[in-house]
Amino acid sequence: MSVDKNRWKSSSHSKYNLGVHIIFCPKYRRKVLIEGVEDELKKICQDVAKDLKISIESIEVMPDHVHIFLKH
Repeated sequence: MSVDKNRWKSSSHSKYNLGVHIIFCPKYRRKVLIEGVEDELKKICQDVAKDLKISIESIEVMPDHVHIFLKH
């Protein structure tokens, strides 16, 4: 069994592996995340993640909702 050493982050008093799965929908679950909106949303999410110093492990944009898995 191999252990991924980069899986765990450390600070002076702790060791952690934090991941968050977020799902969000437009109001009334309308299908508005289509055409160029999907690409622009992904770009905005990447910019925000970079500013917050977190990584987006995966992002899936459907016409009426978005799944994002984040790691710190």
